[in-house]
Amino acid sequence: MALGAFIIKVDEKNGGATDFFMGDEDIPPGAAIPPHHHPFSGEILFIQRGTGLALLGPRQSPVGPGSTVYIPRHTQISLRNTGSETLTVA
Repeated sequence: MALGAFIIKVDEKNGGATDFFMGDEDIPPGAAIPPHHHPFSGEILFIQRGTGLALLGPRQSPVGPGSTVYIPRHTQISLRNTGSETLTVA
């Protein structure tokens, strides 16, 4: 299942952040951001709506509205929508 558009909100070009970024994305039910890592920057995920499961390195944790996930650089991350509504990350 395809993910929605990914919009970068904060990075080196948008806000001058050289070591982290934050974006906006809608993840449909059953879809996921595949496992990946960022070698040059950390990332911040803020869950606005929906429910999911975040895999951060060897750890996993359920997430929901108001959850914030900090991902240090070089750390593998994946986020799966486990709910019945769109999971919105901002």
